[in-house]
Amino acid sequence: DYGAPIEVTVSGKVEPLNVDAHGEIVAIAREALRNAAKHAGASAIACELRFSRYSVQLTCRDDGAGIPADVLRAGGRDGHWGLRGMSERARQIGGVLRIRSRPDGVTARLVVPMRLARQRRARRGFGARG
Repeated sequence: DYGAPIEVTVSGKVEPLNVDAHGEIVAIAREALRNAAKHAGASAIACELRFSRYSVQLTCRDDGAGIPADVLRAGGRDGHWGLRGMSERARQIGGVLRIRSRPDGVTARLVVPMRLARQRRARRGFGARG
């Protein structure tokens, strides 16, 4: 549906993420892909999800036309919620989203501390089964 090949890689020791982090990371990746295809005319797109001891990182790169500097400075176009929505989603899960644009493409990098993204294990205690 994106009109360009998409390369997806996952690296590091994969850990289950909590529902909020998982949902927002997927939504940010989807929006980055959509923007690359719809607005940038990218011919190649790559997304990497990297797990480390301290963070989970999503990096999406494309070879499209880039984002105009004034749009990037403003955080998006008036009446459009793509870039603003991505930033808001990142903040909601305690992450930081950085978007870098050049004439030969865009890189969007999300970093979420693992202590906020990791699925929490159920605690055993009084009344717990098992």
